[in-house]
Amino acid sequence: MVQCVTFNVKGLNSNAKRKLLLLELKSLKADIVFLQETHFYGASSFHFASHLYPTAYSATHSRQRAGVAILISAQCPLRIESSILDPHGRYIVLRGHLAGKPITLCSLNAPNTLQIRFLNGVFRKVFVEIRLARDFLKLVWKYSLYDLWRVTYPTDRSFSFYSAPHGSHTRIDYLFGTILTLRILEGADMGQITWSDHAPVLVDIDSGSSHIRQCHWRLNDSLLKQELRGQILFLSE
Repeated sequence: MVQCVTFNVKGLNSNAKRKLLLLELKSLKADIVFLQETHFYGASSFHFASHLYPTAYSATHSRQRAGVAILISAQCPLRIESSILDPHGRYIVLRGHLAGKPITLCSLNAPNTLQIRFLNGVFRKVFVEIRLARDFLKLVWKYSLYDLWRVTYPTDRSFSFYSAPHGSHTRIDYLFGTILTLRILEGADMGQITWSDHAPVLVDIDSGSSHIRQCHWRLNDSLLKQELRGQILFLSE
């Protein structure tokens, strides 16, 4: 079993927050971790000192904003063969093999404006052949992307983000996957909002499974009105 976790950390420049993150990841037993809004400086090298996660990839901005990272635990059977790091700190694309099977991991943090242009640009780097989509819903349908948490809980109402100024809860943190991901999807969960104003979202996958989960759910178009803070796992054969 491999557990994937996405977490918007709202900055990791303090030792205290890095320790809180490590403690939470250890308690969750996370294997592959997608971090967003690390806020590391582009000029400084990313260093996440932990024997639990000896492999780390980071994309940073020249200023202290944005920033994404992917951490891989020492026990995870994931071998990375190539990487693409966005110089603006908005996305990371990793290609490799998970337990001998080809996999592409894409961690992204879309800007608040021109999101479709941004996503089309990222997807050009992920897929060999691509025709540009005019909106996010068409993009998701074209590549058969599934919200893995929603696949697991088709009727539940849970929220991953709390906005204190607006006093509102929303779900803007996602783990998407292709239809091939559903073959190894074992479950999903959403953690608690504690030291960050976002909750971690968890997905369990079994790289040895050949069972195909029966599901016809896709993306709800209400996402088009929200910020996109998604991670995508693309599995190929």
